[in-house]
Amino acid sequence: MNAPGSPRSLPEDLRLQALRALQQDGASALLARVAYWLALLARNDYVEAGSDPRDAYARLRTNNERMIVLAGQLRKLAGDSGFGYPNDAFLDVLAEKPGGNSDAVERALEKSLKGH
Repeated sequence: MNAPGSPRSLPEDLRLQALRALQQDGASALLARVAYWLALLARNDYVEAGSDPRDAYARLRTNNERMIVLAGQLRKLAGDSGFGYPNDAFLDVLAEKPGGNSDAVERALEKSLKGH
């Protein structure tokens, strides 16, 4: 188990499902859903939502970094050269951002893969 705030990787079954989905025609829609869920889950990191002010900044910063990674991946799919990662590296970068809600990526992927 990872220590709080340390990088973490996705469960292998979820990772394989996501890799398969990212190789299909609906990859852009999947990434849009992941971005939606990550943004929604980040609301839990607001101080107003009860997050410790000492942790809120780092957690929200991590979420912003994840959004940048997602936007770059979407630009790659749109044909913009110089953006994005190979799909396996993309998942690693997205999941291993320390300082944020470590379960958020996992939850966002699970919901997105179900089409929510």
